[in-house]
Amino acid sequence: MIHTIQVQKSIMPRTNLLRCHGFITADPLCRLVHVDPYTMTDDTGYQRMLNQTRVAGIGRQLINEEIDLPTGLLLNLREFEPTRHLHGELLTLTDDDVLYAVDGQHRVKGLEYALSKDYWKFGKYELSVDIGLGWTKEYEREQFHVINTESRNIDP
Repeated sequence: MIHTIQVQKSIMPRTNLLRCHGFITADPLCRLVHVDPYTMTDDTGYQRMLNQTRVAGIGRQLINEEIDLPTGLLLNLREFEPTRHLHGELLTLTDDDVLYAVDGQHRVKGLEYALSKDYWKFGKYELSVDIGLGWTKEYEREQFHVINTESRNIDP
């Protein structure tokens, strides 16, 4: 299946790497996103292990209409091929493409949970995404580290 996303492209000023911003619906998002977790036996990944309690909580809150997901996800299309994927302001993806979750894995999996309970309600749910185009795994890891070490908890 082909998925087309209207995007705005930009170049990262420090690295000259390409990224785009747009909106994607839950159905293709949940099928295309992959999480690259860190494990003790394989230290090539960088994501924390998925917290199923947090995932189910996000999913239930979506189903009960207690939350929106207003903040964007940070993803990366590692196997980016400009002539195949980018056509002007359109990013074209197929079911064979993989979007690696740099930031937002629990939101994606929470949405997947909600989608599994009520496909008709959540299949067209839109999320804001920033998608790296051809970033290396090492650059993903660097961005994950910055995002997750520089953020601060909110005082009650």
